[in-house]
Amino acid sequence: MKQIPFLAFPSSEQEALLRALQRAGVPRRGVCVSRFELAVQAARKERAFTTISAPGWSRTYPEAAGDWIHSLERELAEAV
Repeated sequence: MKQIPFLAFPSSEQEALLRALQRAGVPRRGVCVSRFELAVQAARKERAFTTISAPGWSRTYPEAAGDWIHSLERELAEAV
């Protein structure tokens, strides 16, 4: 398994996530975002997933789920 830190994400994805957090009123400080790529030989259909966590909560979004930032935005909007 390979871990990809947030700062190695494409800049457009970084900016989209930061905007989503700002719109939801979630402070960036204390938020941890990483992507994990599984080995090609893995039996699971998804070969990558993104995790995001902050004090008190965490979520995992499989790559196969599509646009994980929109999923995160919906969950943050429902939580507020």
